[in-house]
Amino acid sequence: MKRIIILVMVAAINLTVKAQYSREKEHYSHYGMNISKIYSGSGHGYGITINTNIQKARKSLEVGAIYQTSEDKIAGADIRYKIFFGRFNDFLNGDKLFNPFLQYNLIYRKATVDAPVIVIKNKAAIELSAPTPAVISTIEHYVSLGIQLKIYNRFYFDSSFGLGLYIGYIDKINKPAAIGIHRDNHGFTTSYKLGIGYRFN
Repeated sequence: MKRIIILVMVAAINLTVKAQYSREKEHYSHYGMNISKIYSGSGHGYGITINTNIQKARKSLEVGAIYQTSEDKIAGADIRYKIFFGRFNDFLNGDKLFNPFLQYNLIYRKATVDAPVIVIKNKAAIELSAPTPAVISTIEHYVSLGIQLKIYNRFYFDSSFGLGLYIGYIDKINKPAAIGIHRDNHGFTTSYKLGIGYRFN
């Protein structure tokens, strides 16, 4: 009987210490990085983001650069602010396999495009080659729902889908071939991201 009481007491103390340790770790900062394929309806097409992030409690801030496939170079920036629905440490420690989140995403992208000169002659529009290419920038704001899914050890899958607004797009004549409402230089459209991440601690 004494052995049973001692075992129960040891187990209770162990659980209490573990719970206290878990609560204390909730205040630690965790660092990581992720790579994602992104697409938004602003007219720039696909891009690859390389972000670093810091996570604490239920919040995360990610900042990085965008490799624009159409430009074949770094041509933008990506900022994401996430609020997780569940405790981050439960996901980090393996108690949960997935963790949904709400995200605000700010995207800046630029593109170098031909800007032809339009000349009207005999009531006909003639398109002449531009002496220099034009640089057109786009600022995009999206509110997204997403999920992180644990893959293996510190690796995780990250995906999100959002709705938002953009100002400016690369084709001023033809509207972007994307779902949404598109005007001359702004619109309401969608975005999605699909990628993997790694946590250092």
